[in-house]
Amino acid sequence: MRIYGRLSSGKRNWDPIEFNSKGKPVLDSAKSYTAFAVRGTWFSVKKNKIDRQVSESVKTLDEAKVLLNRLRALKDGTIAPTAPTLDASGRMRIADQVVQFLADTKTLDKAKGSYDKYKKYLNRFVSFYKKPYANQVTKDDILRFIDWLRANVPTRRADRQNSTIRLHLTILRAFLKSVGVEKFPLREKEWPRVTKPAKQKYSIKFLNRILARADEDEKDAILFALYTGFRRGEVTHTRYSDINFAAGKVNVSDKPEFAWRIKDREERPSGIDVPKDFIQRMRDRMKRHNASLDSLIFTNERNENPDVSILRKIRNVAARKGADDLGRIETVAPGGYTGILHQENRHEEVPPHVCNHCRQHPGNRESS
Repeated sequence: MRIYGRLSSGKRNWDPIEFNSKGKPVLDSAKSYTAFAVRGTWFSVKKNKIDRQVSESVKTLDEAKVLLNRLRALKDGTIAPTAPTLDASGRMRIADQVVQFLADTKTLDKAKGSYDKYKKYLNRFVSFYKKPYANQVTKDDILRFIDWLRANVPTRRADRQNSTIRLHLTILRAFLKSVGVEKFPLREKEWPRVTKPAKQKYSIKFLNRILARADEDEKDAILFALYTGFRRGEVTHTRYSDINFAAGKVNVSDKPEFAWRIKDREERPSGIDVPKDFIQRMRDRMKRHNASLDSLIFTNERNENPDVSILRKIRNVAARKGADDLGRIETVAPGGYTGILHQENRHEEVPPHVCNHCRQHPGNRESS
């Protein structure tokens, strides 16, 4: 079975769609398609013969990919051949539509973090919502849902609750649109407002006081974040093979074996320049841990998986006795690993060699 696109030049002119090694479609810009279809034969191993022909049409390429993956899963027995659950009136209830939406999200190869967030947030709405159908959602339902979130979903910081609520509404709006509700009942300008917290940055003096109390492995983690400007997930998913030791550059790519992808799926076109002493530090670490080029640089103590607790370990350096006011490192957000020294890529007090990556950003370059 494969996907075909119907060319706009003729009703019966179907063109096979090719995909690259990463599963992305290779489309000819000179061709335009009006519809897509999954076509092929369904060979039955049990009957030892062609069981039936498959030819089902859809409007978009994404829908065709969902259909193809479902048919393949049905064919190899990965999923049971169940039809959408309809009630007595022939309509699908919102709980079943959420299940369908989540299945489509997984089929379309969304990031695991996105899928988990969609699942958690939409299931909260289903728990709250008492009506059977999605097209019955009203403005009052959304307002009551916001009240429900405030009462039932506490946040670590009270001033961040509105951000959490807005994320729930964003995901809910995407779901409702997918099931035919084009206009979200509550206008976005009426959503709870968010006050952005002031960005904090730390001086090189502050950094040196942390490094003075860190062991070699902790220094590796701190300096890696500072020299590269990587996000926490990028730090923990970098292999030694991602370092160009000869050129003095570091980059990071998707790690599908850990179900991890770069944020927004945008790989950097070239590596981040780092100084020679940092390259030597990475060589020393590799030798100290008896690691290979294929090893992750920062792994947990039990196995070769990414060290998800790396930020906590850095915070522990600040919490050690005699660290004075280094406890301020607690202000670093879980997703802002490199905020240990700078957030928003600002670090006016840091010497130029510390983070060349950040100096490349417009507005952060030093004036001549």
